[in-house]
Amino acid sequence: MATVDTAGAEAPPPEELTITFFDVGQGDCTLIECGEGYEILVDCGSNRRGAGDRDRDDVAAFLEEHIEGDLDVLIVTHPDLDHVSYLAPGSGRTPAPSVVGDRHVGLALLSLDEAAYRESATGVRLMNWLAGAAAPGAVRFLTTADASAEDEPSDLFACGGASIHILAASEPSGSSDTSMQRNTPSIVLRIESHLAQPFTALLTGDATWETHRAILERYSAEFLDVDVLKVSHHGSRTSIPPAHLLPIDMPSVAGPHWPWLRATSPDYAIATCGHRGGYFLPRCEVTREVGSASSLASVGCHAVECGAPAEGDCETIGGELDDEGEWCGYATTRAVFTSQTNGDVRVRVRPEGWVVDFERGQLDAAACE
Repeated sequence: MATVDTAGAEAPPPEELTITFFDVGQGDCTLIECGEGYEILVDCGSNRRGAGDRDRDDVAAFLEEHIEGDLDVLIVTHPDLDHVSYLAPGSGRTPAPSVVGDRHVGLALLSLDEAAYRESATGVRLMNWLAGAAAPGAVRFLTTADASAEDEPSDLFACGGASIHILAASEPSGSSDTSMQRNTPSIVLRIESHLAQPFTALLTGDATWETHRAILERYSAEFLDVDVLKVSHHGSRTSIPPAHLLPIDMPSVAGPHWPWLRATSPDYAIATCGHRGGYFLPRCEVTREVGSASSLASVGCHAVECGAPAEGDCETIGGELDDEGEWCGYATTRAVFTSQTNGDVRVRVRPEGWVVDFERGQLDAAACE
């Protein structure tokens, strides 16, 4: 079983796979360091930050230290501003550069098509930047046909001692809800380390329950059973299927009954979200269900905060409401982490095992008694 570790953020040795989930406020930015100078950046953007969150300059400085030479692969899961704003150069008379700097991008993989990105000013700047940063033919828009077979990892990556499967890309939404339509096409990745001890992680972007359903229909539960799960869509309700779509023997969305959570059976769950942002993410109903999963590891006592609790929810989990009754803070030993409360979360996979580091939110054991 992995343990929580709070060591520093030194660059990984060649025999280590490292996944860093940045605390960028309401947004997403994840760096995969495969060792031997091969790096993959998955999204990078924010539309709302708190005092302790990384701004564009902070992320650029980290990437400057941890990316050797050019960026091997850039993955843009979908066009939302909070996933691309740090990638696109800023606007104005003295625009801020992309956090990638002047590096070339060896391969860029995006969902949907170019028109979807050019619907916003930030997306236009992203596509114009990519036109210069990536070689001709190095920008690819993935479709559902790019989903990997279980026994055939994607050949688009050369991630050292790890293989990567594309589980979903550009899945269509059958919903009339605009949030579902925007987020269901998110790219979803499965990373499996082939170091001495097995390790798997799922990076889900803003995937919705529709995306989950497509993945559950495509792959076996054994294949989807992972160690680390990035909670979809910052812990939004769009990741939970409506009750009427659950099997008849699953009357609620409680952890053991939620098909996605039951299949993935994570040891650790990580949600990237903004500190007290207007979206109230992660939602308390999501952290409650994820936290109830029997697969989750027990770790050191730490703080978690969730938004928009239903009446009585916060008290049920032993938490405290803020003065407005909009946010619930609680202590837990369950391996659920949120970037807004715990800062950068870093997974380090080594031949002898894997550990999870987080920046803040550690509590005395007595707080969890």
